[in-house]
Amino acid sequence: MNAYIVQLAVICLLGVSVTLGGVAKSLAVSSVDRANIREVVPVPTSVTVDLRKGETSSLPAGVTWHSSLTSGSSDCACDSQGVLKLTFSSPNRVRAEINMTFEDPSGWTFHAADSRSNNGYGGDGNHQDNDAEMYVYGKSIVFWGKDNVAASPVTSYGEVYSRPNFVANDLFNTGTLKVNIKDELATADNGLEYIHVDSYKLFALNGQADSKGVNYDVYLGLNRVVAGAYRSGTGLCKVSVKFYSS
Repeated sequence: MNAYIVQLAVICLLGVSVTLGGVAKSLAVSSVDRANIREVVPVPTSVTVDLRKGETSSLPAGVTWHSSLTSGSSDCACDSQGVLKLTFSSPNRVRAEINMTFEDPSGWTFHAADSRSNNGYGGDGNHQDNDAEMYVYGKSIVFWGKDNVAASPVTSYGEVYSRPNFVANDLFNTGTLKVNIKDELATADNGLEYIHVDSYKLFALNGQADSKGVNYDVYLGLNRVVAGAYRSGTGLCKVSVKFYSS
């Protein structure tokens, strides 16, 4: 046996294959190595909720169900309901972008609230001083201020801004709405018009004082208000939420 054959035999025993000319090499994976290999599962970075089918994708960090998604009364209607909780207490979760599609919205279809008991028009079950709201009622969008704790008695700052016929107005847009929420700021874009509301009266997400406890959460009522389904609506069909660091 010549030296070349001996070397080749040794290489094969070591689990190494070499192409002629030494151009490419590959190492065999031992059974021990295989035991340490784990499948890499992508971590979700956004969530999508289908309110027609009553289905949702996996939840990313910072998103939980405050009230679980419930099935609607019809397979064709966009009438499933639920409340998502968004937690902003992370450098990677400074701004939430919420993309929505609507079909003939009616009633309370979207409700973003700083308090778990907000129910529209500044209503809150005394759970937060910082209880700002933003909601879609019918085809109107409304921005509502938090409590004015300097007033005696304490009252809400009230309506900060509103725009009628902003959502799914067949004459002007196709029923899409993009909302951005971050500390003391909210925006809305229907594809043709853009609303930017920058005010200390809005969402308090940077550790602002609150006599009921500092809160870094915003709740999203889908086809209902956050506090309960007693104020509800139909026509919000799909929602996707993604966090950004700025």
